[in-house]
Amino acid sequence: YSLVQHKAKAQILKERETLLYTDPLTGFFNRNYFSHHADALEKGHFPQALLIADLNNLKRVNDSNGHAAGDALITQFALCMRDEFPDATLFRLGGDEFLAVLDNTTEERIDAAILRLGERCSRIAYAIPGSSARISPSAALGYAIRRSNRLSLDEAMALADTRMYQSKALAKKRRTDDV
Repeated sequence: YSLVQHKAKAQILKERETLLYTDPLTGFFNRNYFSHHADALEKGHFPQALLIADLNNLKRVNDSNGHAAGDALITQFALCMRDEFPDATLFRLGGDEFLAVLDNTTEERIDAAILRLGERCSRIAYAIPGSSARISPSAALGYAIRRSNRLSLDEAMALADTRMYQSKALAKKRRTDDV
């Protein structure tokens, strides 16, 4: 077993792990990684924030302009998240669902970061492929702060998810009221 064979095998294993645990569109970790590494995240450095983001308008963009346009929307939002949360562990959990896990983060810090994320996204108005329309990525957001292990990762995610849906409902109500 030569050194060259050993290096080649190590490279193949690394590539497989990347495929297994990484979302190819965003470069974020995927749900599979989250499932297999939840124990490590559970031990976080407190206070720990879990931010859930549900990307707005993905279905509409996909249906109106095709999946390439939807992929561009996902990619643009992921870039905004990566820029705003460079120290976070970032996940794309599903089609339009994202998670940021931020250790040593207070409510004040996460509230300010959420505002900056919205501003950052609103400054992007990219052309939808195959269309003259332009769109800025946006998301409904909810978060929970874990101050210790007494609040489990699952409980914090459920709370963040509930708050995200409340945010989504409030935004929908505002749009309806504006009409």
